[in-house]
Amino acid sequence: MRLKPRQRVGVYEIVGSLGAGGMGEVYQARDTRLDRPVAIKFVSDELAADRTASARLEREARLTSLLNHPNIVTVYDVGELDGRPYIVMELVAGQSLHSALQLERLKPRRVIEIASQIADGLAVAHAAGIVHRDLKPRNIMLTTDGRAKIVDFGVGKTSRPAPGAEDPTGYGGRLTGTLVVVGTAGYMAPEQVTSKAIDFRADQFALGAIIYEMITGQRAFKRETPVQTMAAIVDSEPELIAELAGDTPIELVTVVERCLAKDPANRYASTQDLARDLREIPLGTGLRTPRSSVALKRVPRRRWRWMAGLAVLLAVAAAVPFLRADRTGTQLAQARALLDRFDKQPNVDQAIGLLSAVVSASPKDHAARTWLAEAYLRKFEYVPSDQTLAARAGEEAGVALTLKQSYAPVHVVLAMINYSQGRFDGALGEAQNAVALDARYSRAWRERARALVRLGRRDEAEKDFLAAVALDPDDWTARNGLGALYITVNRLDAAVAEFERMRDLAPDNTRAYNNLGSAFLQQERFDKATEMYERSLSLDKNATAYSNLGTALYQQGRYADAARSFEGAVALPGASFLHWFNLGAACYWVPDRGRAKEAYETAVKLGEQARTTAAGVDPARLADLASAYAVLAQLSAGPEAQEHRSRAFNLIAMIEQQPRDAGVLATVATTYEELGDRSKALDWLDQAIKAGYSLKRIERSPSLKELRGDARYNRLRQ
Repeated sequence: MRLKPRQRVGVYEIVGSLGAGGMGEVYQARDTRLDRPVAIKFVSDELAADRTASARLEREARLTSLLNHPNIVTVYDVGELDGRPYIVMELVAGQSLHSALQLERLKPRRVIEIASQIADGLAVAHAAGIVHRDLKPRNIMLTTDGRAKIVDFGVGKTSRPAPGAEDPTGYGGRLTGTLVVVGTAGYMAPEQVTSKAIDFRADQFALGAIIYEMITGQRAFKRETPVQTMAAIVDSEPELIAELAGDTPIELVTVVERCLAKDPANRYASTQDLARDLREIPLGTGLRTPRSSVALKRVPRRRWRWMAGLAVLLAVAAAVPFLRADRTGTQLAQARALLDRFDKQPNVDQAIGLLSAVVSASPKDHAARTWLAEAYLRKFEYVPSDQTLAARAGEEAGVALTLKQSYAPVHVVLAMINYSQGRFDGALGEAQNAVALDARYSRAWRERARALVRLGRRDEAEKDFLAAVALDPDDWTARNGLGALYITVNRLDAAVAEFERMRDLAPDNTRAYNNLGSAFLQQERFDKATEMYERSLSLDKNATAYSNLGTALYQQGRYADAARSFEGAVALPGASFLHWFNLGAACYWVPDRGRAKEAYETAVKLGEQARTTAAGVDPARLADLASAYAVLAQLSAGPEAQEHRSRAFNLIAMIEQQPRDAGVLATVATTYEELGDRSKALDWLDQAIKAGYSLKRIERSPSLKELRGDARYNRLRQ
């Protein structure tokens, strides 16, 4: 069967053929619903009647759909046309790594870029229990913007056999034929060749062979026949990289040798570790492998390693200042990479250690001072009670500014510090300074956007977030800010899209799942929201996910379940006002009024502490704090109850002087109802509805149950 242009395959319109191989035919098509280009893969005509081939295609779709990563091709859909199954994938504009290698030998920098991206994709697959088993240059696509994408999981496996056990899907399973070795000669690990059990380390061996080929321009194991090639994999070592490509960093040679170890136990215990080692290889100034020589060719492999180590020691003795500078550069690069993933607290701690060492050795290094300030600020976000961290962030940023006032990143960090203290005008001013100094610096636009959001200038903020994303599409923090803005203005589909892109950029980032869950929650897609929060908790037991999951359960009237989830949040270090506030609300309606009062009392204590340390006013937090005092007034008696009522009214008066969104208006309405002032509750609720607050959320609120029976409320709904 040959498909022609404009022919329809379900909702897809064929554009043309992209080529055919032994297993399948691939076509370019257009998704008529979303108006986007896609690729559609069918089983080839020759194998159309072969149920095994069809099963392989189905396996590819199933395994790939389990994975979501920028370095793995995305599967959109599956279907069947005239009895022939097909899968619909993202259209990767570019060429295969195999084709690229036919044109030239890649430079070390490009080799490292490609290899680290492949390793990142494999790490996600391996974390999901999936082994590719046929990794090779033809199954790596290079996009036009330089990104590597792994394709064709058709012979992948998900089982993890016990040590010594046979691998039924690899060497005798129905999809591969009796006693057929799965893989491609030249890239199979020794354990694949010899029909032993395999795991994720077989993919590491294949990646090692691919890196070797990228470096040297020739295959690591290449003989006249496939059988001879497989024998060489088991019994022989590849030619030394030093003899073929003397400009290769020693660190990269070490990674390749470890991946190509005959014994899987000598490879990496985790593919994440492999990816990390690749990313940490210094570029441009690192020591290189010795140039090939007659003497070198005659020494055994292990002795060559010893000689290479001796060469390094001699180089150290001859060039200590150079190596110190190179080591500093490496430490700065490592710290920057750690700070880019500040969503993991250990990364922040490691960054502080690295940068403190650099600053100690080079006190006038303005970049190290700037990033150390950022690291202390990120640490402060995890431990907001430790004001010394905020002070140290300010000190380091101040020193960096005196060292180089024209350095845009230091103004970005100063903007972040101002923002964290509620000084949003100051944050905007510093971000504008950064933009003026370097209009290509994406973080400057991101920080300007964040400040504009808090100043109520949302249209301008959106433009700045979009500018940040355009300058650095891989910055998940900009995607996060843009998604949060879209939630604020009730553009929920757009928010979901941004948070999904954020998740794709950082699949192990709990914040991506928490925020995606919040977008689904606003859409009242409770099952999807719950799924996201549970996914976040599977990555890390974090208070935000517990609290948000509790909110989803609370909105469904499952107060006891919600209370248990909120208890999980407050049990973790650093529990905030909001976590205790939510616990109090859930316990109030269980009802467990004793526990509710304890939770609200803790909440208001934390809330008042936050008010004294913040330089600005947060209307949303003031509204929640007022509501907490209103409920405490109901749970108290005498002078204590009157004191709580007075505090609630004082906070509402402060809110009236601030810009207010629909959520704040609804919270104040609820607070007035809790204080027994139905008339004002309805006035504020009217404002909330006009500002776009969800009627469904009002209908679900247990605090507004009696108000909903008031005739005046029915008039508001019309």
